[in-house]
Amino acid sequence: MKKTLLYTMMLLSACFTACDEDFNKDVVDPQSYPQEKEQTVDGFKVAKADELATVVLTQAMLDANAPIKAFSVIETPKLADGATTSLRLMAAKTADFAGAKELASELIDGVTVVKPTVLNELVKSFYGKAPSARELYVRVFIYINDGMASSMKPTPVAFGPISVTPVGPVIESAYYLYGAPTSWDKNNVLKFSHSGKDVYEDSEFTIMIPAVKDATTGEVADCWFKIASQSSVDAQTGGGDLESVGILGSAKDGDDALEGSLVSEGAKAMKIAKGDYQYIRITLNMMEYTYKIEKLNVSPYIWVPGNHQGWNPATAPQLYTPLMDMVYSGFIQLNGGFKLTAQPAWPSGDHPEYKDYGYGSFTTVSPSVTNDGGNLNVVEGFYYVKADLTKKEFSATKTTWGVIGSATPGGWDTDTDMAYNAADNTWRVTMTFTDGDFKFRANDGWDINMGGSAGKLTFNAGNLSITAGTYDVILHLGNDANSSCELIKK
Repeated sequence: MKKTLLYTMMLLSACFTACDEDFNKDVVDPQSYPQEKEQTVDGFKVAKADELATVVLTQAMLDANAPIKAFSVIETPKLADGATTSLRLMAAKTADFAGAKELASELIDGVTVVKPTVLNELVKSFYGKAPSARELYVRVFIYINDGMASSMKPTPVAFGPISVTPVGPVIESAYYLYGAPTSWDKNNVLKFSHSGKDVYEDSEFTIMIPAVKDATTGEVADCWFKIASQSSVDAQTGGGDLESVGILGSAKDGDDALEGSLVSEGAKAMKIAKGDYQYIRITLNMMEYTYKIEKLNVSPYIWVPGNHQGWNPATAPQLYTPLMDMVYSGFIQLNGGFKLTAQPAWPSGDHPEYKDYGYGSFTTVSPSVTNDGGNLNVVEGFYYVKADLTKKEFSATKTTWGVIGSATPGGWDTDTDMAYNAADNTWRVTMTFTDGDFKFRANDGWDINMGGSAGKLTFNAGNLSITAGTYDVILHLGNDANSSCELIKK
């Protein structure tokens, strides 16, 4: 089988002034009959192969990487003896070919072909990793190859749209922990956290839970579990069985590895072996279908009792450390003195090991915070509070909040201010959006901002999307584990 790589011809063409390296310079608008299988320009007829009309890529196709027939030149005007033709392909999302990219191809026995792996990556570069049918427009440049010379015809032809579905794993919108932490109750599963971004752009889901304890001894016990998907939960809610669809686990029952692969066929329960730890963090990477388990002795929370709530640690708001690095942060309405506690209780004679943190516990404290008899102290306001217990640094930044983004009246330049509601500790505004994106930010700046999704806002996460209309916007700010917003269309 004779094979001529198109890139080789491009190198040869450098010897001739008839061929320009800029494929948009001096090229007239392409002839475009998107729904036609064959197109003719300057006496050259180019045919699109049937295989390229609709391409649904599979993993088996990527593994084999057998060429897919794409285009061929089926008629030409009279050429010099020995002259041949070849094609170069450019692809784009739209018919105007804005942002077009090369679709690498090869010439095999007179037919221009593309490899499945190349097509798969090109589609994902335009549209992302989701395995959905996508449209591509292809612009075809014709070359005449005569001996060592290669020259390009100035008028290309355009075909499209063609439909290509890339290969990608099935990633559902949410995942849940099902097992020992809730006594295998199918109606009581624990939801993994997610950034709120497209799941094919951020495929990681995480959950933090206390270690499972033996009811009799109070000692840490083995934790058995599986992973339920959103379809599992939907089946249970609809009167079916949680385990009838979408359950993930390990290939081996009782696998206690701290890292491994998830399987959906014949999923068995995984086990986190008992040991010297107090918390468990599980991270799923659903693009790779893998999991990672971390056994931790760092509490994900510290409590902030003080004058703002009656100095009761049991009912105090919490700061959270999403990375388990002992850097805790959150948003609290403060009013005067307060402290931090490592547990929802004060140190006592019964529990001298309990810890609390006052002004003297930190070597660096922000100027807004004063020392009030050993307590931390601020003027009344809504604060972003951050405590680094490793570096012994503490800061409290007073904030007001607004909405900003392409969907807001001020665009990305001017915030729409929100008002604080002391009755329910929320920030509120009624405003009119256009179709677009938005975020919440403090003090008209980007140092402190919240994004993600309405049900899960996190620090410095991505934009939220909204459709046009007038909404009551209610912002609930606590910490990265429990912040959210309500968008009530009027």
